[in-house]
Amino acid sequence: MSFQKKIIMKTIWLAFALLIVLSSNRNVKQNKEDLSGEWITRADLSDGKHTLLYVLKFEDDNNFNWKITSYEGTDSSFSYLYLGTFIVHKNNISFRAKEQQTWDRSNSAGWQVKKINQSLFNSCKYKISGINLQLDYITYPGDGPSATQSIYTRLR
Repeated sequence: MSFQKKIIMKTIWLAFALLIVLSSNRNVKQNKEDLSGEWITRADLSDGKHTLLYVLKFEDDNNFNWKITSYEGTDSSFSYLYLGTFIVHKNNISFRAKEQQTWDRSNSAGWQVKKINQSLFNSCKYKISGINLQLDYITYPGDGPSATQSIYTRLR
């Protein structure tokens, strides 16, 4: 093979490799503006009576709140509200909760507020597809770390 053909082949190979790298990064290029707004998901508990509703809200100033409410039928029985900050880096997102508020209908004291400093959604990666937000993160049940996925739908 001549020297010129070798150069042409290397150039084609480099162009092809660059094309692959650029196209793979295009799918990951999301930013915090894509996250802004409210996202919702739900889980029906195995008892058949309770539903958990999760609402995750991202603010433009890197603040978030995450509210978990348990419903028995149409009546809410308890709620947790986490307030904190988030940081986005490529397709990774870090959550740091600074405050936890709890409410229980059996407790007449109303919302209880506690200052905390807690990481949520450990080792979290995110992907937005249309109106869906997919979070892939690590949870720590009693038997060790577990890969977990949650899919939220955009509210607004």
